[in-house]
Formats: sequence, structure tokens, C-alpha cells
Amino acid sequence: MEFSYQAANGRGRTIDGRITAANRAAAMGALRSQGLIPLQLVEAQASVPRVRRGKGHADVLAFTQQMATLTQAGLQLDRALSIVADLFQADRLGTTIGAIRRDVREGAAFSAALARHPRLFNRIYLNLVRAGETGGVLPQVLERLAQTLEEEKELRAYVLGSLLYPAFVAGASLCAVLVLLIWVIPSFEKIFAQLHLALPGITRTTIWFSHALKSYGLWLVGGIAAALAALVRLRRNEAVRLAIDRAYLRLPLFGDLYVKMLTARLARTLAMLIGTGVPVLQAWNVVQETVKNRVVTAALKQAGQEIREGGGIARRLEAQDILPRMAIQMIAVGEETGELSHMLDQVARGYDGEVHRAIRNLLSLLEPVLILVLTAMTFLIALSILIPVVSLTSGL
Repeated sequence: MEFSYQAANGRGRTIDGRITAANRAAAMGALRSQGLIPLQLVEAQASVPRVRRGKGHADVLAFTQQMATLTQAGLQLDRALSIVADLFQADRLGTTIGAIRRDVREGAAFSAALARHPRLFNRIYLNLVRAGETGGVLPQVLERLAQTLEEEKELRAYVLGSLLYPAFVAGASLCAVLVLLIWVIPSFEKIFAQLHLALPGITRTTIWFSHALKSYGLWLVGGIAAALAALVRLRRNEAVRLAIDRAYLRLPLFGDLYVKMLTARLARTLAMLIGTGVPVLQAWNVVQETVKNRVVTAALKQAGQEIREGGGIARRLEAQDILPRMAIQMIAVGEETGELSHMLDQVARGYDGEVHRAIRNLLSLLEPVLILVLTAMTFLIALSILIPVVSLTSGL
């Protein structure tokens, strides 16, 4: 197989080229044997572009992946930042990386340099990098961060991709219904009026909906927009937000899925922090920021206070009754065996799998329900037109 690659040489310069190898792993090994540090490696039919990413999570993921690769290859932090800044020089991120490199060269710690860009690097990211610097395991921490960010990206992409088809079906069917009500029904109404037909109830109801939509459609859209704006304003109220967050946890079907997603995120973050040497209490304070649900955050804070007073994490979480019982039992086993970080990682992976399966099951139910409902609506509208037409033709 032939691969296109982008790699850095011993002088820190970026080199593009092609290499033939049996597989991807063999190609990586061949490049390293030549004294090159692989940055990107793809099959030859796809060219290797300069690194260009979107904003936010994608930027952080790309930066972390490149830094993990370079630091694990033994490059000094300043040299690694120089190479990554060159890779991103065509993007806005390149300016940010350049600023980080200048701060590091002036004597600032890597974590302190990153902290000056809070829009990209949150507190969890900074704590992990700081722990890696303190323990002398920064390359391993960056690799773990890159892996976690990649997993989160894949989960978001899976959820969005899974919802794409049902959303398309719903949108197309709704457009068809609107076309029938706004343009087709009024045309047939005029014909029925000219022929003085006695219309059945289903036809009169459909015509009423058509008139209402044409007369008050814009008001309806404005009302929905106003309601959404009011809801956004209400969510700023702590009491309302607390009630909404509590409702999320109690939703049929979706509530259980929501709890599993929270559990996976909490366990993954806590596993990273503890696994890189961050003290449990400090990790607990940081991990609370990953949870946006106020009910769960309050429970975590209460559990944190009780942990400070003594006692295991699992027992305190069980008292708060916020996580699934299976997750708490696995955490308890991790505490008993001294493998808390590993067990938390297993909890995260397990519940990620359950989230995937739950989403797949919900979508397998949602798609036929959507198709059935929207098809039924279209059928009723068509039927409301056909019944008078059939009665007219049969009377002739």
C-alpha cells in the first residue's frame, strides 16, 4: 500500500512525501527508522493537506494530538510548539499557538501559558497538563487527553449523525404537508364551492386548518419564537433552571439515557485526573465543572463535602442516589483493589457503549413512528380531497 505522509525531521522542519508499506503500522515504523516523526499518514489516494480544523473542540483535539506525537518522540516542548505552530500557520489557531510558545520561551509553565487562552483550554485540561508537568509525564498526559477528546468527538458525531436521517424525513414530510395545506387545499376548495358540493367533516376540518395556517401562520411562527426566547430568559433564573434540570432526569426513556451520558462523562474525567496524579479532592472539585445539570452538581458538591470528612467515593455517591447502581458498585471495587482510575475508565467505556445502544434503539423506534405519523397526516389530507371528488364522479 502507498501512503502520503507529513512528518517532522530532526531539525523540526515539516516534510511531505509518499511511502510504500504493507500497512499503516509498517509505514509509521519505516518513517521513524528514517529519523522522521510522523504527523499525518493517510492512504495515497487522499492527499495530505496542511492541518486545517474548525473551531473549539476540533482545534483543541488537533493541537493535543500533534503535541502528544511530538513530545512522545522526545522533542523539547519549545521545538514541538514551533512545529505545531507551523502546521497551523494558515489558521487562526496558529497565532494562539505562537503566543503559547512565546510564553513558554519566556519561562512560563506550559499549563500557565495554556491558561491564558480559557476559550480553548478549560480547567480540566489545564489540571491534567499541570499534573503531567509536576509528575514528569506530560507526553503520556497529552496522549490520554487526545484519546479522550477523540472519543468525545466520535460520540457527538454518532449522535448527530444518527439524528440526521429522522430530521430529514420529518422536515421533508412537514414541507409536503404545508404545501398541501397552503396551496393544494385552497385550489380544491374553490372547485368544491363552484360545484356546490356538500363536504364531509374531514374535508371541512382540513379546509379550516388551511385557512388557519394561511391567516395565522406567521403569528404562529412568531409565537413559537417568542416562547423559545422566553424559555431562554427563564433558564437564567436559578429556580427555573433547577426545575428543568430535575425534569431532564425524570423524562421517560430519555431521562435514563441522559443519566448514562452524565455518568460516562463524569467517570471519564475523574479517571483522567486521578490517573495522572491529581489528588482525589482536587479532582472532585474539577470534575463538578463537567456536569451542567444543577441537580447532579449539587449532589456532587454534597458528596465532596462528605468525602473530605472521611469515607469512600462509592459510599458517598450511593447516599446521593444520582448515578446508576452498577457504576457505584464498580467504583467501590476500584477503591477496594486500589485500581480506582482503571475502574472509572471501565465505567466510562461501559456507559458509552450503553449510550450508543440506547440511541440506536430509540432511533429504530423513532424512525417508523415519524414515518407513520407524517404519512398518516398526508393520507388524511389526500383523503379529504378524494372523498368529495369520488362522490361527485359517482353522482354523475
